[in-house]
Amino acid sequence: MSIESGLYLFLTTNHVISPVVSTRVYPKVVPQGQTTFPVVTYQRISTPRFRSHDGEAGLAHPRFQLNCWDPDYLDARALADTIRREINDTNNWGAWDDTTVQAVHVLGEGDMDYVPSVERERARHGRRLDIEIWHEEST
Repeated sequence: MSIESGLYLFLTTNHVISPVVSTRVYPKVVPQGQTTFPVVTYQRISTPRFRSHDGEAGLAHPRFQLNCWDPDYLDARALADTIRREINDTNNWGAWDDTTVQAVHVLGEGDMDYVPSVERERARHGRRLDIEIWHEEST
């Protein structure tokens, strides 16, 4: 399994986040025809890895962008704030799926461009969280 599947599981099973988004968490884009909000999309930005003189050290810290989407700006921001509080700097991560996570840090956040739509209920505001997930990986 991948760190992405672990991130998906965290977002869809966390006792505070899951009641808000259910399973509406998608890689990269909101699916066409999605009319129920809020929605979270995610994408991997980069994957730095530690190396030693002997080669790969087995520790990566990929950076992800999480995007919180909702027709209401304040609701998109509230979801991002909820995720930030639940994910940032928690010490007891353990395993996400089959990956040992050591730490997760929120590096920054900001607004996304407004996505207009002919149908008002499909228009949406976005709030971005940039996170870094420190985890062990097999070499």
